[in-house]
Parts: sequence; structure tokens; C-alpha cells
Amino acid sequence: MKLPILAFFLWTLPLISAVNISGKAVNASRDSSAAAALVLLQKLGAGDAEPVTVASRFTNDGFFSFALSNWDTTATYFLAADYSGLRSYSPALDLSAGNIRTVVAVYDTTRSAGNLSVRMHHVIVEQADNVLQIRETRVFVNNGLLAVAAAPQHPLFTISLPKGADHFFPAPGQADDPAFSDGRVLVSGSLPPGQRSISFGYQIPKSSKRAALSIHITHPTQMFDLFAADGPLQFDSPVLIDVGNFMIRGSAYRRYHAEELGAGTVTVFYSERKAASPLPATALLAGLILGGGLLYGLLSERNHAAAGGPDDSRKKSH
Repeated sequence: MKLPILAFFLWTLPLISAVNISGKAVNASRDSSAAAALVLLQKLGAGDAEPVTVASRFTNDGFFSFALSNWDTTATYFLAADYSGLRSYSPALDLSAGNIRTVVAVYDTTRSAGNLSVRMHHVIVEQADNVLQIRETRVFVNNGLLAVAAAPQHPLFTISLPKGADHFFPAPGQADDPAFSDGRVLVSGSLPPGQRSISFGYQIPKSSKRAALSIHITHPTQMFDLFAADGPLQFDSPVLIDVGNFMIRGSAYRRYHAEELGAGTVTVFYSERKAASPLPATALLAGLILGGGLLYGLLSERNHAAAGGPDDSRKKSH
């Protein structure tokens, strides 16, 4: 009897562990069902270089469903939806919760960037021997109902870097890494309604004389901050306000701030910080010595006059 029971248990184990994943693809641009969207069930395991498609379905009036009999407990599962030439993703699925119902939002697309703006643009400048090491982060906001998408084989938009920029690197963890070509950053992918951060770093040669650092403002920007690391250089700008020292992860920076900037360029000038001249201190010391000598002479004459006054009077009385 034990063997048939064990065989039945092993046969029903996949059914016990089966998960039904169902839901709806919603066109968030129109607030309606996304008909004929392709929904993919994908996973990303520790050894996967990119997501692996487990199953795919075209929606039926926006609805979809998947039956997953067993799964890799070490992998992350999620849904992707292809619609209007754009791929959207769901949050990670918690398969341990059993049957799952979820919604995947998709968007109509546009080439127009009229609804894009930048909520926050941070520039961090570090000083090395012969270069300035610069990191930029922009938080883009799409205030429209359509996803802004690039034309095929074209970037979404470009960002011009200062002259001589090299050693470019994108910050890790971005959905679509920006690329670098001919002094410009090429931003790819799309900007659906909401926010997207774009971060990268580079370096430029440091001038031994007073020089300008120009930062490209691609879109109207709500808040702009440049943080200059404490060091031998000093910075000034006709546009930015020096708001004092600022600490970032235990390191001291000088913060320069502006708000409500239009598209264009922010220019910051930098130069070697001048050492305090010893001349004023020397002159002050000499003045103190000279003043002290004069005061001592006046007091001595006064004391001498006070001491000799009565003797002169006595001489005259005789």
C-alpha cells in the first residue's frame, strides 16, 4: 500500500504547487483594455544574463492567464507586455502567495517630448590631479498620458557634455544604459508617464587657469544643484547661488543652487584657490609695534613731566 500512496503523492505534487497567474493589460493612456497586447511571463535567475520567457499569450480583450506547474524558487518572476512598440513590466510576482491576479499597464506612444521636464538635476564635481571627475543625475518627469518613445535606430534625446569629456560610464542599475558618442550622451528607451532617473559619470581635463565648466540643460528643470568637493579649487557662477557647505556621505562639498531653469547651458567658473597673503598680517604686526612704541613714548614723556613739575616750581620760587 505504501508504494501506490507514494506514487499518487508524487503525481499530485506538481498540481499542489501549481500557480495560476491571471490579470488584465490596461491601456493607461485611454483608461481601457489593451486588446491584442502580447503578455510574457518571464523569470530572471542568478545565472541569467537577461530575462527568460517562460510563456506568452495575446490578450483576449485585455485579459490573460498562465498556469505555472512548478517554478525556480531562487528566480524572480514578472510579467512583460508588448504594446504599441513599447515593452512594459509588472512588479515582481510573489508566487508563494498562490493564485495571483494582477494588472499590467501599457501606453500609447508619441515622439513629442513636450511634456518632459526635469524635477532634479545634480552635478557632483571631484578634483583630481589633472582632471575634474563629474557625475550627473537627472530625474525626468513625463507629465502626459503618452509614453515618449524614440524613432527606430535613433536616441530618445542627447545630452552634450563639456569639451574634452572622456572616460564616460553609466551608473549601474538603469533599465536602458545611456551611451556616449562624439561628446554626447545618447539616451535610449522610452519615458512612460511618471519618473525615470538617468545617471552617468565622466571626466574632463582641469585647466591651470580660470576656466568655464558648461552643463547642458536639456529640458526645463525645477531644481539644479552643483556640489563641488572641498579642495584647491573655488567655483563661482552668474546663475547659481552659493548656499554654503553640504555633507555627502561624510565628505564636505560646496553647494551651488538654482531653481526653474530653462533649456540651455549653466556655466560655472573654477580656478585655483588663492593662498592667504602674509603681507596683511606683517603690516598689522608692524603697525602694532609702531603704535605700541609711540604710545610708550607718550606715556614716558607724560610721566616725566608729572614727576619734574614741582621741582621747576621750587626753582622759580627761589
